[in-house]
Amino acid sequence: MEPVSAPNETKHKGRKGSLENPEVYENVPGQVIPILEREFDDFDTEAAKFMRGETPEDEFIGFRLKQGVYGQRQADVQMIRVKLPFGGINPEQLEAFADATELYAPLNKGHITTRQNFQFHHVPLPDA
Repeated sequence: MEPVSAPNETKHKGRKGSLENPEVYENVPGQVIPILEREFDDFDTEAAKFMRGETPEDEFIGFRLKQGVYGQRQADVQMIRVKLPFGGINPEQLEAFADATELYAPLNKGHITTRQNFQFHHVPLPDA
């Protein structure tokens, strides 16, 4: 499993592994789509800027929706959707979802959807 940098035309537009300059891992067993290594850090950074009032809500909404984080009718909580292409998941990944559910989903449950996703409801934005 070796990191592969983005094509030269997008290099150096953002830090390595960011959405602007993705570094992806190829040939990861059980993975169908490449993993963008720093998407998690990008989300943390953008969420923190929004919570500090540095990013307008309409701008943050567009960003978070692309990351699979959806607002709920209840105040200050989100629904997190993790896509599983072709429904593929191994036992270790399933255990990781169970751990995340216990840590971050206040109702201690998640949903496996008919569209090959996991969903976690009522997650506070700082925990997303």
